[in-house]
Amino acid sequence: MQAEDNKIIVQRFFEAAANGDFEEVGRVIDPGFTYHDTSTGKLHGLDEIERLFTNFRKRYPDLSITIEELADAETDRVVARYTMSGTLIFADRQVAAEGMSIGRIHDGRIQGMRVVWDVASWLQQETERPGTALRCHKWWC
Repeated sequence: MQAEDNKIIVQRFFEAAANGDFEEVGRVIDPGFTYHDTSTGKLHGLDEIERLFTNFRKRYPDLSITIEELADAETDRVVARYTMSGTLIFADRQVAAEGMSIGRIHDGRIQGMRVVWDVASWLQQETERPGTALRCHKWWC
């Protein structure tokens, strides 16, 4: 049963973060939570996660994260494959990208998460310029 519970915890994290429900995010992450993302670097705790997703939601008010697949990798790990999408507010342009994460769960809370997503595709759709692949746009960091 623990593996299924852990999957639900990871799903709750993504749904709450995308919807701006940071009270719920705070319930599912450990106080020492660390978020490793290739585009933002290492983020620590609820405040930095809130800043990240708040900045995304400013540009993409309809931001959504659709979980495509959840798998338990080990007793305390959950792998999520998802699609993140939204409409760029000032250009009325839809963007979408796939990503994967590995969440480490202990005592019913996520201690850490490693995230890899298709930043290059997202930025190319956002800017409509082929070849755009920056490490980090200031608006989301």
